[in-house]
Amino acid sequence: MLTPLGRFLRKIRIDNSEILAHMAAKLGVTASYVSAVENGRRAMPSEWREKIIEMYALDEQQQAEFTGLAIDLVTQVTVNTKNSTRSQKEVVFAFARKVSELPEDKLFEIRRILGGEKD
Repeated sequence: MLTPLGRFLRKIRIDNSEILAHMAAKLGVTASYVSAVENGRRAMPSEWREKIIEMYALDEQQQAEFTGLAIDLVTQVTVNTKNSTRSQKEVVFAFARKVSELPEDKLFEIRRILGGEKD
């Protein structure tokens, strides 16, 4: 069963007169891998986001929709703190522990500070 992200990817292919194998070749994977992502059997690799935006010249609205759909499917995030200071690590871990408790207005403010939202 197609996920909303899968429907979006399929629409991109159709709009560009491509079959599954064409998108797969551009992404450097098999058609069955792309199919598994579309059907929710595999997570979309994070590096696909920029590749797909660039390869298919997605406009701002499409980029926002695509990003939102990809974010909705994320269940786990890995943060590399190898070169981070102790203070930076403390912030990362505190955020990870408390993010589910933060109200929407605080999340908006954090996104704004980090450059993810415009005033």
